[in-house]
Amino acid sequence: MKVSRLLIALVCLIGVAAYADDEQEKEKERTEIRQMSQDTLARLYKAQPSAKAAVEKPTVTPFSATQESRFFLVALAKARAWPSKTGTKQKPS
Repeated sequence: MKVSRLLIALVCLIGVAAYADDEQEKEKERTEIRQMSQDTLARLYKAQPSAKAAVEKPTVTPFSATQESRFFLVALAKARAWPSKTGTKQKPS
């Protein structure tokens, strides 16, 4: 009984250590990617200074996420109300 508890505890500790190592590795990769993107942007800005304004300018979307979902639901409701090929209206299911 004591051996199985010790074995379970050991497996749990190894799992926690592996998870912590994975998180450290992921954070290291994220840091490398951030640095790479900053270097790439620096080279772009050096080669084409006008690109900085274009990259930093915020983009405007015509719809918010809420408006898009409402638009989708209205379009879906209208599509179900359109006459079918036989000329009768389809009932929403």
